[in-house]
Amino acid sequence: MSINALRQQITQVVEGVHPAAPNTPGIATSIAELDELLPSNGIPRGRLTELLGAQGTGRTSLLRRIVQTAVSDGLWVAFIDASRTLAPQNWADVAE
Repeated sequence: MSINALRQQITQVVEGVHPAAPNTPGIATSIAELDELLPSNGIPRGRLTELLGAQGTGRTSLLRRIVQTAVSDGLWVAFIDASRTLAPQNWADVAE
């Protein structure tokens, strides 16, 4: 997917679903182009955010970067693993 296609999809979602999104700073994804596209310059804080994508598209890598950023900023993160595939030992270093 191109950055322009992603930009268009995000714009449609933001304008259609959350027209009055609060201007609260988000949690950076560590991907500058993506953060610039998001209305809060990152993943919105204090909201439920679902990451979707086919296997092998980088969902877990992106989630890991977001969690590492949040933890390093002293924020709390809740991760809901509906598929029960999370291997806690692989995430132990995030808290360091």
